[in-house]
Amino acid sequence: MLAATLVLSPGCSAVHDGQVAYKKGDYVGAISAWQPLADQGDASAQYLIGLMHERGHGMPEDDALAAQWYTRAAEQNHPAAMNNLGILYQAGRGVERDVQKAHDLYARASDELLPDARSNLGVMYLYGIGVQQDRRKAAELFRFAALRGSDKGQYLLGLMYLTADGVPLNTREGARWITASAEQGNTLALFELAQLHEHGRGVVTSRHQAIRAYRRAAVKGHAGAQNNLAMLLLERNKPQDREQAMVWLEQAGAQGVAQAQYALGRLYAEPGETQDERAAVWWLTRAAEQGLRESLASLAVMYDHGRGTQVDPETAARLYARAADLDWPRAQHMLGMFYETGRGVEKDLPNAYRWYSLAAANGFEPAAAERDRLKFALPPEQQSRGDLLIQDWYDARGSAGTGITGNGIAEVQAR
Repeated sequence: MLAATLVLSPGCSAVHDGQVAYKKGDYVGAISAWQPLADQGDASAQYLIGLMHERGHGMPEDDALAAQWYTRAAEQNHPAAMNNLGILYQAGRGVERDVQKAHDLYARASDELLPDARSNLGVMYLYGIGVQQDRRKAAELFRFAALRGSDKGQYLLGLMYLTADGVPLNTREGARWITASAEQGNTLALFELAQLHEHGRGVVTSRHQAIRAYRRAAVKGHAGAQNNLAMLLLERNKPQDREQAMVWLEQAGAQGVAQAQYALGRLYAEPGETQDERAAVWWLTRAAEQGLRESLASLAVMYDHGRGTQVDPETAARLYARAADLDWPRAQHMLGMFYETGRGVEKDLPNAYRWYSLAAANGFEPAAAERDRLKFALPPEQQSRGDLLIQDWYDARGSAGTGITGNGIAEVQAR
């Protein structure tokens, strides 16, 4: 996290003038005020010029130059410069990564009582970065920072209470600190607060408050918030909410959120004013490329029926197969139908029996009838081959999550 406070040299009007210009977005004016002072050795001005280089305000973004200016200010014990330089060393941005230097810089800044530096030092103890892991010490550092107004410290302390990590579980206390951080505009805290309100953890369950917090985080570009906000808006089932939801899903999808891409694909595929089957195929493809099984199956439907693309049963079969391998029961059922009829694949009744059986075992009731029908129609040797295919499928997955071990075939057939 960048230190946001602009630390001013006492009585230095030029630094103040630069701050005024900065707040107005006049970065050139701010640099004009600060650069001469930085060249003359003013620590606050050196820190501020480093900040401009790091953020790319009024000049090209350049972490190496930022590190140089932060170093000059840190040599004069400027707390914010030490903190920001520590961030660069921890991440290896503009300097060679050195977590020990990062730790030492955070510690020096912490000695100057800089709350954000305490938060950053706490993160190192929380995860054992360059130090022996000590979650209780991390909680103490976060508490120090939180009590002094650090939104990062408040957020991290809140998470520790919510997860019983280094402190006893206390959802109300966790929610209290998350709320304090969110009120300062911390994006991660806003997202967490929205989830707390959505599920009623430590706070009153409130869809309204969840939407409000998700929206604030979404505006700041948080992809998860954009996706979750859209889902809550869609639940309200109003035309204007659907329009807003699609806008947020577009933004989340553009950031790579597979669930948002899948939801957009489904929305574009639905009949109505927004129907656009080519767009549906495009978004479903994006989610399918990430291995989302629901999207693989939905995309298979589009190829199977030529919606938004040419009819292509071979591609549909491949997509169903990928989703079926990910244990998606509808896809397993459809793949069984493809193997039974020879659509997109070579006709293979034992394989059809295999996929009907697996879909039925996953609770997809229509597949159970298909399985039973095919079971009695198959010659004994083909049924035995189907049984072996079922067992091979479970063996290849170690029976994970199925409750099926050595008698997998019998259990599948009984479901």
